Amino acid sequence: MGIIPVLSIGNSGPECGTANYPGNSENVIGVGSTDINDSVDYFSSRGPSKDSGAIKPDISAPGVYVLSASNSGPEAYEVTSGTSMAAPQVAGAIALMLEANSSLQFEDILWSLRESADSGNVLSSVDLKCEQPGRTQIYPNNYYGYGRLNVRKVRG
Repeated sequence: MGIIPVLSIGNSGPECGTANYPGNSENVIGVGSTDINDSVDYFSSRGPSKDSGAIKPDISAPGVYVLSASNSGPEAYEVTSGTSMAAPQVAGAIALMLEANSSLQFEDILWSLRESADSGNVLSSVDLKCEQPGRTQIYPNNYYGYGRLNVRKVRG
């Protein structure tokens, strides 16, 4: 099977080219953050990757006001926001995919995430200023990647 690297791209937005290492690397699944309205969060970093010029994030997931474990005590929780809250949701979707089909490889998983991502409901808020001049294809883009994670549509 192997390791499936899922990494947040950072919280240095909203400027273009703010996707951070290691989430901006080509051979990882870089994750951006969306809010309750499926809009990219103002803080979510944007691509392109400074290293390779690749589109980043690869996919986005909800990352605002997420209930998470806290280090303030053995039974402590807190509500927090960031791409580090979005990336575990993608990792969870991948765990479900691997449970259904343990022979999946990185390329299979990345393809499935890209193909199943929701993009139609966020088109109106896409700002193409982070794209190469003259580019007309809306998805993938350097705000959402291929779109927002939709676990119900992911296939293993």
